[in-house]
Amino acid sequence: MNCEIKFKKRKIILAILINCIFLLPCVLFVIYPEAFMDHFHASRNHIILFGTFYVILLFSYIRILLRKVAVIVNDTYLIDNSRYEAIGKIDWNDILEIKKISKKSLRITFKKPIFETRNMFFIKKFLLFMLNWDYKHCIIISSFFFRM
Repeated sequence: MNCEIKFKKRKIILAILINCIFLLPCVLFVIYPEAFMDHFHASRNHIILFGTFYVILLFSYIRILLRKVAVIVNDTYLIDNSRYEAIGKIDWNDILEIKKISKKSLRITFKKPIFETRNMFFIKKFLLFMLNWDYKHCIIISSFFFRM
């Protein structure tokens, strides 16, 4: 049995357009953080981190727009391509628990930390950490961009 869940491209394009609205302020946050320190009562590093996060998030939306299939479920494995920082093929033997955490999200917990077996770039690790603080032991798959 092979089940494919595809993306809803309209929602991804809408997310890109909304993120483009925030792009100019975020670039300004990164280039001129001192100008915003008084208005947001935050340190220079926090403002740069906030600006960098949204620029990377825009990049990740553009990357998933190019993908056709979000999740593939098979008898022996599942492939998660639902986000830019998705980890790809996961064997059912590596999964400890699958739990529904909201109406549109699942948390998949692994038997051992996933980064012992996978190499990931800093940007992917950063996005995983920002969206899921327990990113070493579990992933979150959200169906927001899925066509059901």
